[in-house]
Amino acid sequence: MLDIDKIKSEVESDKKVVYDPYELLAVSIVSRVADDYRKALKDFDKDEIKECEDFFKSSFCDTLLCLSEMNGAYIMNKIQSEVANECSY
Repeated sequence: MLDIDKIKSEVESDKKVVYDPYELLAVSIVSRVADDYRKALKDFDKDEIKECEDFFKSSFCDTLLCLSEMNGAYIMNKIQSEVANECSY
């Protein structure tokens, strides 16, 4: 199974782990949209929020995540919870 956080941390730590370049591309795309979504929620950027949510709800996102146990809706909900918790402090 593809673990996005694990792959991202291993790539950032320069470990000598070999991954399929297509898996890395998928991780990069989803991670970028996740970062954009988190920022858009914090900034109340309605257009960017909609664009990111459309991505997370798309079959393309599900295709990118096909090797993981996650789907776009799961990631979107997790980010919403994280941002809500951060904003409640």
